[in-house]
Amino acid sequence: MFVRLLLLVLVPLCGCGTLLLNNGPSLSERGVARWLGRHAAPVQYTAARQTDLLVLPFQVFGVRYEHDVVVMTKARVTGFTMHEYARTPVIVDGERKNVWIAKDSDLDGVQTVTAREEHLRGNIDDVPVPRNIGEVVAIEDLTDGLDLQLSYTNHRGQVAEVWFHTDGETPSPNLGHRNGNTYNHSEQVVSAVIDISAQTGLGPQATFSLDGEPMRVKRLLGLAPIISLLAQTQVGFAVASAAQVPTPGGFQLVRSVHGEVVTEAWSVTPADCGALARFDNGLRSWSYCYSEGELVWATVEEHGVDMPLMRLSLSAPLPDLARPFAGEVVRNFTVQVNGQTHGHGTMSATHDGDGAVLQIRPAAPRWFRARPMESTVRVSGDGSVQLESVRVGDGGRP
Repeated sequence: MFVRLLLLVLVPLCGCGTLLLNNGPSLSERGVARWLGRHAAPVQYTAARQTDLLVLPFQVFGVRYEHDVVVMTKARVTGFTMHEYARTPVIVDGERKNVWIAKDSDLDGVQTVTAREEHLRGNIDDVPVPRNIGEVVAIEDLTDGLDLQLSYTNHRGQVAEVWFHTDGETPSPNLGHRNGNTYNHSEQVVSAVIDISAQTGLGPQATFSLDGEPMRVKRLLGLAPIISLLAQTQVGFAVASAAQVPTPGGFQLVRSVHGEVVTEAWSVTPADCGALARFDNGLRSWSYCYSEGELVWATVEEHGVDMPLMRLSLSAPLPDLARPFAGEVVRNFTVQVNGQTHGHGTMSATHDGDGAVLQIRPAAPRWFRARPMESTVRVSGDGSVQLESVRVGDGGRP
């Protein structure tokens, strides 16, 4: 108990608070109203629409982990900064089930996901993180707390074995600040914010080994091992290269996912704002709502969860990117995760006659601000649309 109290006092003073402590919302309720009350000037169009499609200006994503075990090891020994083991819902052969996946982060922040192919395909196609296809063998007991034994072969060919234990509610609801630090994880492929809705304190125990050799767990201030159990939701914008192809009643979204072509059937239906473009894979759904071709809002939802994982709101609709317009159009945006405003920023759009460019510039929190993105939209002669959305700046693509 003394060690716990000492850490709670010293952690903020040493600048290590982001390891245990989260931020609050990026904007207050009043701040959200002010932020979304700016940049609402109408768009001045200079020509007719170049396609009948509702254009996707970016790829939003959302993933939820009810149980996320975090173990930090010494990078100079293991070559990894953090190991995460997430219990997550997937759809296999039309049925929903919970499985464990492994995520190993290296010094450059690259997270490689290890799981069986059927546990990844169709479930995280919208997040192009590196994948290592392999079996994650897990023995779990959630009777009183969590006991977990897990083994897998990581992308470096090493056999990793993990044991984790914590007592009591798993994890405990987080009634305080929930806006979690993304560190530099997957900064090459996503601009993200995280909601940590539940977490343990300093009590969990864990062991970790590579190829049978025990590895020391990193300790905070040399005292407490950095081990935790979280419930978290990650949302944001993802790198994307996709084509929209018109179909009766909607369009197909065609993209390459790790060398394989993946086709999604999107529907377009009437909605309160005008028209709704939607895709549902049986686990989650993505919705973009438009008024006369201009994007009004976007959401990512999960079946069985009452609140959207992500809701993107705009100060005014984005320009119709399938239609040439004059000058630069600026819009403010907010990102809600599980109903809390965890991020906000600005989007600016221009059109040169051949296509549109959308700059996405997060403003807060600081780890979101460090991950700007850029989308380019081009309309082909056959009415199809090509979307290229990339990370720009440090950690992203030039």
